[in-house]
Amino acid sequence: MKKLCIIVISPILLWLSACITNRIEHDITFEQVKVFETAKDFSAIRVLPTLLKLNPVDSSIHLYFQDLKSNKLFSCSLTKDSLVPNNDLDFANTAPYYSYFIKSSDSIFVYHNEPGKLELLNKSGTIIKEYPVDTMYVPVANPPSGLVWDRNSILMGYASKTKRFQSNEERHIYYNEVEPLIRLSISDTILSYQLIGKFPVSYAKNGDSFYGVMPSVCCGKDNDICLSYEADNNLYLYHDTTLILTKPVKSLYIDKFNPYPDEKRFDMLFLQDYLIGEPKYKKIVYDPYDSLYYRIVKHRAKKTKEGKMRSSYSVIILDSNLTVLDEIKLGADLFPEVFIPTPFGILMEKESAMQPGNAVLTLQKLMRNDK
Repeated sequence: MKKLCIIVISPILLWLSACITNRIEHDITFEQVKVFETAKDFSAIRVLPTLLKLNPVDSSIHLYFQDLKSNKLFSCSLTKDSLVPNNDLDFANTAPYYSYFIKSSDSIFVYHNEPGKLELLNKSGTIIKEYPVDTMYVPVANPPSGLVWDRNSILMGYASKTKRFQSNEERHIYYNEVEPLIRLSISDTILSYQLIGKFPVSYAKNGDSFYGVMPSVCCGKDNDICLSYEADNNLYLYHDTTLILTKPVKSLYIDKFNPYPDEKRFDMLFLQDYLIGEPKYKKIVYDPYDSLYYRIVKHRAKKTKEGKMRSSYSVIILDSNLTVLDEIKLGADLFPEVFIPTPFGILMEKESAMQPGNAVLTLQKLMRNDK
C-alpha cells in the first residue's frame, strides 16, 4: 500500500512543481470583442509585416496581406469597429508573402533569394531603389524567417555557402559554426551586413533535422531581438549581436520533438504527415501596446473521426523579460496564422459562422485578472 501511494503521489508532486516553476498564477483569457464578416475568405490569406501607425484623422491602421490563391496583394483599413478590404496594390510580378515588408503606404521592400537582392518598390510595383547583396552572404527569406524591420535594417534567416546539411555529422558542424540570422543595414544604395545568433544546443547535440531550421524572429522592447526555434523549448534574446538572455519557455502541450529521419528525405507522403503531425513553436510575436511576447504553439495533431489530421493551438504569454504569465489554448474555431497585435486588440483568423468553410478576422482582447 505504501508503495502504491508513492506511485500515485509522485506524478502529482511533479505536476505541482512544474506549475510553480513555470507559471505565475494569472487568470488570462482571450475575449472576443468583434468579428469582421466580409465577402473575402481569409483562409488562404497570409500577413505581410509592417510597422502599424495609427491614422490621427480616423483612428484607423493599415494592414497588408497576400491571397495565396490569386497571389495578389491587398490592404485592409482597420478600426475598433470595422475592417474594410482594399484592392490598392497593383504588382505585376509578386513574390511570396514572406519576402515582403511594407515600410509605408507607398514604400514596399521585397527580397529575391536568387539572385540575392533587396528592392524598394512603390505600391504599383515600380522599383525605387535596388540593393544587390554581396555574393559572400546568403540571406534567406523563408518561413518562419520572413523579413523583419529593425532600425533602418532588415533581419532575415542566413544560410552558409560552404557548409553542407545532409547528414547528422554535417548538421552538427553547421549548427556549431553558422549564425542563423543576418541584418541587412540600408544606407543609400548600399547594404552592410551583420551576422547574429547561434543555433540551439538541442539542435547541435545530435545534429538532428527537424525539417525547419530557421528561427522565427521579432523585435521587442529596447530594440532587442527575440529568436524562437520550431523544435526548441528555449527563447533567446539578443541586443545587436550580444546574447543577453536564454529562457526556457516550454509549452504545456508539447511532450517531445521527433527528428526527421534522413532515410525519409525523399518520401513526400511521410513528409506531409510529419509536417502536419509534429508539434512546433510556430512564431514569436511582440505586442508593443501591452509590452508582451506571444509564442504561438502548434500541438501534436490528432486524427478526427473522419480520419483527417487536425492540429490545435495555444499561445504562451510572456512579459518583456520573457517571464511566462500563462498559456492559453485557443478554441477550435480560432487559427493563429493571422496574429497581429493592434491598438484595438489582437487580430486573429476565425471560422466564419455565416459562410461555413471560410475564415474571417476577429479582434480578441486579452483579459487579465491577477489573483
